[in-house]
Amino acid sequence: MPKTIELYNLLKDKLGEEATVAVIDAFDEVTERAKNEVVTKDYFELRLTEETGKLRFEINKLRTDLDAKISHQDTKIDKLRTDLDAKISHQDTKIDKLRTDLEAKIDKLRTDLEAKIDKLRTDLEAKIDKLRTDLEAKIDVKLSETKIEILKWTFLFWIGQLAAMVALFKFFAK
Repeated sequence: MPKTIELYNLLKDKLGEEATVAVIDAFDEVTERAKNEVVTKDYFELRLTEETGKLRFEINKLRTDLDAKISHQDTKIDKLRTDLDAKISHQDTKIDKLRTDLEAKIDKLRTDLEAKIDKLRTDLEAKIDKLRTDLEAKIDVKLSETKIEILKWTFLFWIGQLAAMVALFKFFAK
């Protein structure tokens, strides 16, 4: 206020009392506005700082919550992965057992089939040998019978030839 009185005394003589009061009122009004703007600006900056701090706190809280949820999900995924690996391993074991059983059954069937084939081959070879022996015996009998027939007919032919020659000699000899 003391500066206002000094300003009033200086301007009063040059501008007059009414103009001086108007100028001082204008200065007071501008000063008041400037103070209000500074206070408002300071209040705004203070509120902005408070709100920014709250937002940072909320963001950090959300980040912490999100990290916890991600960690929880990672734990779940690891557990699922472990369970899945165990199940796959169990299935691999089952598959290996089935493969082993199947290979054993195939080997048994192969052995049984080979034994049956060998038995059939042996039986067939025995039957073929028997048939060959029977056939050879029949052929021998047939050949013997044929030889006898041939000899019999040959003997008859010689006798006929001999009789024809004797008859011819007798015919010419007379």
